[in-house]
Amino acid sequence: MRDGFSPEDRKGAWWSTDSRRAYSGKAFDVVAEKLGKIERPDLSDLEHVQMGLRMEATIARFAEEELGFQLKALGDAVATHRKHDWLKSHGDFLSADRTALVECKNYNAQHIHNYSEPGNIVTGK
Repeated sequence: MRDGFSPEDRKGAWWSTDSRRAYSGKAFDVVAEKLGKIERPDLSDLEHVQMGLRMEATIARFAEEELGFQLKALGDAVATHRKHDWLKSHGDFLSADRTALVECKNYNAQHIHNYSEPGNIVTGK
């Protein structure tokens, strides 16, 4: 299993994915999962989840073109906040100058409204 993706790892910290879920109206579910009141469903066998993992490198190449800088694969790296060890994130790629963390997603058109338009990208620069 990839680092940070076991049920124990997910319950033991607030991950960037949890922030996305909380923002989209699932905050109660996220907190209930952290407290062990409900189990987060295992989605790893779903085809669209597997395809998202297989498409990461291709999506990163598109991101390089759009962002105008080179990306390096992070593998299964997990970042932990310097002061708050309960706050964690997983990223797929890092810019060569180390100013941008890129998480690749293969969402369908139903979710496109959640993302910026081409040319309207915010970076850490």
